[in-house]
Amino acid sequence: LREKFELSVSLAAIHNHLVGHCTVTVKKLEKLPVARITPRLINIRRQVVEDWEKDPEMDFMKNCIFIDEAGFNLHLRRNFGRSKIGTPAKAVIPTNRGISITIFGAIYHGGILDLTLRRPQPVSQPKKRKRKNDTMHEKKKFI
Repeated sequence: LREKFELSVSLAAIHNHLVGHCTVTVKKLEKLPVARITPRLINIRRQVVEDWEKDPEMDFMKNCIFIDEAGFNLHLRRNFGRSKIGTPAKAVIPTNRGISITIFGAIYHGGILDLTLRRPQPVSQPKKRKRKNDTMHEKKKFI
């Protein structure tokens, strides 16, 4: 297009157009494994849903319980930040990873069936072997 119409378009102009008129912004990408979106897996998922729909005993409003889990780390950190033009965005963050917790929930047509918070068990310290005091006594016997 540039050559045909002798236009000069900057990256900033493209960015402003995408944000202002197309509501498209720059975000951090969510990385999906290739195996997650293969046609084979999509067809398997479709077939499972179609089988559920055909099953007369499968009534989501009467006899199904939905279970889900969500994991949280108590020391979440931002991946992006703002700063003045020409200066890097910096933030002080804790060096440890923090505690991860998991929330399990079960719901059915009547409401919440169960909600559980699971915290990790503390790691036990390895037990130190006790030193025997007999060693000096045995050495004296030998001499």
